[in-house]
Formats: sequence, C-alpha cells, structure tokens
Amino acid sequence: MKKIVLVFGALLSLVACNKAQSELQPGPQEQETLSCPYTNVTLTYLGDDIGEQTSDAYLIKLWSDMQSDEFGNLQGPGELVQLLLNAYYNPAQELNYSFLKGKYSPMSNSGSFTPYSFVPGYQTSIPAPGGRLTVYDGSYYGSLEKNSSEIEYDLLDEGDFEIVKGDNDTLIIRGYLAGNKFKKRYIDWKGVPELKDEAPEEISSSTLSRDFENVSFAKAQLKDEGDIMDPYNPSVKYLRLFLADESLDLTSSKPKGDGALLRMHILVDLDWSIENGIPDGEYPMIPCNESGAYAREDLRPGFILSGNPGYFNEPYISGAWYIEWQNSLWTRNYACFTSGSLKVVNSQEGCEISYELYDCLEPSHRFSGSSFIKDFIRL
Repeated sequence: MKKIVLVFGALLSLVACNKAQSELQPGPQEQETLSCPYTNVTLTYLGDDIGEQTSDAYLIKLWSDMQSDEFGNLQGPGELVQLLLNAYYNPAQELNYSFLKGKYSPMSNSGSFTPYSFVPGYQTSIPAPGGRLTVYDGSYYGSLEKNSSEIEYDLLDEGDFEIVKGDNDTLIIRGYLAGNKFKKRYIDWKGVPELKDEAPEEISSSTLSRDFENVSFAKAQLKDEGDIMDPYNPSVKYLRLFLADESLDLTSSKPKGDGALLRMHILVDLDWSIENGIPDGEYPMIPCNESGAYAREDLRPGFILSGNPGYFNEPYISGAWYIEWQNSLWTRNYACFTSGSLKVVNSQEGCEISYELYDCLEPSHRFSGSSFIKDFIRL
C-alpha cells in the first residue's frame, strides 16, 4: 500500500456564497462571492480505503497563506478546506491520475465506500491529557479570525465536483461543496503537482530469506475443529496440527514460551476420530483465491489448506504457517505457505510426518523436513 503526498504550488481560488439557506427564495438569486487565494495544497494518497479493494482514499488539504504560532498551529486570518475522497481502486496501490479523476458526490451512507464519492465531515472525541479532545475529520471548510488559531468548522455533506487532468501534467478541481452552515462554496483550482512518496510498506506474509531444509520438530498437538467452514452442513472434518520445538508449551490452544512452530489444517472424513491421530496418506495443498476463500469443491478429505496471506491473527489465520515465538508472541520470523504437500506414515512406534512447503513470496522459499511423533497432545 502506498501513501503519496503532492504539494501544489499553483493558485487556487475558492469562491464562497455567503447567503444562508434561510435567506434563499425560489427562483434565480444574485450571489455574493469572495475570492480567496489558496497558496498551500497537499494531496495525500492513502491506498485501499477499507482493505476490500473497493476504492482508494485520497486526502486533499487547501489553505490560504497564514502564519503559524510556536506550536505549528495556523494563525488567522485565513481559510482552509479538507476533502476526503473515495477514488477508483488501483491494484498497483500507487497514485495514478487515471484512477483519481472523475466526478465526486457525497457517500450514499456511512458504509458505502464506492468510488467517486467523498466522506462527509464529522466530529468525534479522543482521550487527551486533562480530558477529551474534539477532533474534526472527513470533508470540511474552516475559517480563522485575525490573530486566532481557533478554527470555525463547516462540516461538508453536499456537493458535486470534478477532478480532471489538464495539459502538461496539471490537475484541475472544480465544482461546489456545501455543509451544515448552509453555504455553497465553489472550487476552481488548477496546478502542477510535485510528488513525494511517504508510503508505509505493506506487511509481508513471509519473512523467509532462504530455503529451510531438514527441519524437524520434537512434539505435536492435534485438535479436532469439526467442519469449521460449514458447521451447519458438515461434510468434512478439519484437524489442526501443531508441530513444535520441545521448548514450546502446547498444552493449550495457543502456544506459549519460546521456539518454532509449524501449523497446518488437514482434511479428513467426517467420522474420523482424533484418537486415531492422522490417516496415512499424501496430502496435496488446496490454494485459496485472491479474496482469501477456498473453492468449495476442493474441500474434501485427503488435502491440506494453504495459508491465507495477510491474515495473521486468530480466528482468521488458517492453513499452513511457520512461526517463531518469543515470550508467547510472534517474532519477525514467520512464513505463510501457499503450495506444497504433506505425507503421513503411521507405525506401532509412532507417526512420521514429512512436509515440503513453499511460501507466498515470488520467488518462493522451500521449507522441508520430517518429524517423528510418538504421541500427540490432543485438544
């Protein structure tokens, strides 16, 4: 996910109509206008809005030339505008005018992050030393009186404006906005942006930097999870397998202590008893699709589940993962496996479990080995 800040050096004029709604009468009206030079403009690319590849978030801030006090607060007289946009989703997760340009109107409701909408202004409170602090966010207009850092907010919830790309790499914003102060403000801005990349890197689902060969674990936990995918219409049973170093405590559902662990989900017949351990056989891995789901027809006995990249915590983590623990917490050494296989051979002495797994990176890293388990810890 990338976050990019653009600093505009061109002139923006915001034209404000100061007629209150109560003063407006049906029919054409003359409008009072106020021309305001906005000399500071930033555009921040925030990436995927809600993590569901629905839209990307952009934050536009515009403010007129003002002095700042010793704490960095703007001092009036002056005006400012903030616009929080839901733009078209860019799979590359980087700023591209082709995805930003379009006509924007208010969100249809608080849960609809459809492209080409803007988030209405809102206020909330957050804990602060000495009490709670009121914070304004979303889209709003603000004004500051002379020698004052207090902002009078007008939370914007109506409007219709367009963002287009002009000639010679210019960006154009034009249209109107209105808020709870019932004033209609017109924007007509054109400028050439300067790009600055401030993007946080996406959290990787594997930190392996090399292949791991001949990996062996000392003990194992086996848990019967039933049909976790469809408990109301069960058709297959899922056995969660933990293979771990001797130093890890596996007496509860969550490993405790220090050490390495390999976790997997094994699909067996619905009537299989956990007291019998794991059935003999070779278990190919079922991959998940881009949305993190498994094909229903693939969920049948004789397979193992791939890990689900990007889902790191219970109860969302599933499938095949390698995790190194310290003080009962994840460390920076882990891997999500998205291909490979498992082999199980039982004997009177115990159960030999062999694994050849490949992580989600490109190119992938190989993780292979075998462990001989005399008895399972069963949950």
